[in-house]
Amino acid sequence: MDSAASLYTWKSCSSVGISPARRRASPSAASLDRARGAEALRAVLSSRGGLAPDAFELRVVSVLVVEALTAALEAWLEGGGEADLLALTGQALDVVEAGAGAVLSPSRP
Repeated sequence: MDSAASLYTWKSCSSVGISPARRRASPSAASLDRARGAEALRAVLSSRGGLAPDAFELRVVSVLVVEALTAALEAWLEGGGEADLLALTGQALDVVEAGAGAVLSPSRP
């Protein structure tokens, strides 16, 4: 499969990182994979940050980070892989760091 066909296959799958065959087999596979990713990230953050792995704050942060990375990858794929993926990832993590209040504020430029 050439790179254009491969990119199309990725784009046609509604969840990044899930093969189209797996996506058809289990519509909740993407959610399960993201939940597992958040759980793994929570374990890493816990070991480095001194919070318990089941701390509420770590649950929120890990889910936000995984979803931000997913959004960056989806945006990259939707743009045909033309954008700078590292820049999109950085932008997504900047949004997480700024918080919803800063992003949704009416005074935002």
